Amino acid sequence: MLFRSTYDDALQGLPLELPPPAEPGSLHARHLYTVLADPERCGLTRDRLVAELHDRKIGTGVHYVGQHLQPYYREKYRVRPEDFPNATKHSLQTLSLPLGPNLSDRDLDDVVGALKDVLREARR
Repeated sequence: MLFRSTYDDALQGLPLELPPPAEPGSLHARHLYTVLADPERCGLTRDRLVAELHDRKIGTGVHYVGQHLQPYYREKYRVRPEDFPNATKHSLQTLSLPLGPNLSDRDLDDVVGALKDVLREARR
């Protein structure tokens, strides 16, 4: 919960789509903190954002790749990315920020600072 509220508070106002809040009266068992990086809003693609963060020693993850984009399904069922536009969008724009019990406050500050720097530079 601490990481969730830290990221939620620190990332407000950035050109990212943050995860939706937990339903009232519930506690989310969040194991990932995923954001959507729309190139039109961010000024760079998700993959470029991942690379820029990596250059700043911030590891991220890409956990959700649409099934229709996997070679086996793409070839077997002859599907195209435009056949599933919402799944394709999420596949190309979602990234997971570092999250876990071993992250210190300084680690979180480093992640947020690097993310803000990259996004600020991209929009210049």
